[in-house]
Amino acid sequence: MKLSHVALLVLAVIVFSGCKERVREKSDVLHEDAVITETVYTPSRHDLDLGITALKTGPIGMDFSGDLGLRIGGGLQISSTTVPEKFAVVFKCKHGKFIVTRKAVYEKFKGQDGKAVDVAYRENYRATYDTVNGERKLIERVLTDFEFIDATVK
Repeated sequence: MKLSHVALLVLAVIVFSGCKERVREKSDVLHEDAVITETVYTPSRHDLDLGITALKTGPIGMDFSGDLGLRIGGGLQISSTTVPEKFAVVFKCKHGKFIVTRKAVYEKFKGQDGKAVDVAYRENYRATYDTVNGERKLIERVLTDFEFIDATVK
């Protein structure tokens, strides 16, 4: 078969079988009652450790934890590890608990554990549409994620 015949065959299959389209969709803003169960702050820290070099790459090595460090001989190295500060607010709603890890949300709700809040959010979907005879029809919509927007104390 020539290339042009193959291209025509593929085009014919697409035209006669319809065209499927996958898109991401968001719901309108939804609201749900929740309670702040915990606000969490973990400060940043920097550690220097003496460890065994697992991978040697010149004067720099990698230890068995995956940390890079300065090789000092004898299969040893001084590794440097930095852990950034972390912020979180844990909300409990009728569907379970969920965590928001934004500094601004932590700052807004720190010290308010146990308070009732109204949570605004959106549902994110992956939708599949099929176009047959010029008509677009939804054939599947799958919930993929929740998008936290904001919360307000009641």
